[in-house]
Amino acid sequence: MALKDLVVDTKEIEEEALEAVVKPYFKYDSSGDILFVNREFWKLPGDRKVALVLTATLGRKFLGLPGAETSLTNAEIGKKLNMNESSLRVYLSQLRKNGSVVTEKGRHVITTQGIHNLIEEEK
Repeated sequence: MALKDLVVDTKEIEEEALEAVVKPYFKYDSSGDILFVNREFWKLPGDRKVALVLTATLGRKFLGLPGAETSLTNAEIGKKLNMNESSLRVYLSQLRKNGSVVTEKGRHVITTQGIHNLIEEEK
């Protein structure tokens, strides 16, 4: 086997991974808004809820909607999850430390590592 055999279409893998994580908990409406469809989501630990919402947000880029935002601010996450700012900061800090989330200019996005962490937690 040569190293070139290890080359994969990362976009295809990313979309499949996102779907695997998002499908049990969310759907999207025609405008790309995230719809919560599984009540079990609300029983999950806070850091996992944050990671899942960020994953669903990143998934919007595959919907073909022009200008679909793929990152969220603290206020946007807090509103979606009805979570207070101090709890949210703790969860985001934990997610950044384990490489699951990156933050740039006040906007948070799930990383590939974060998506794979979520998949592993499901097993």
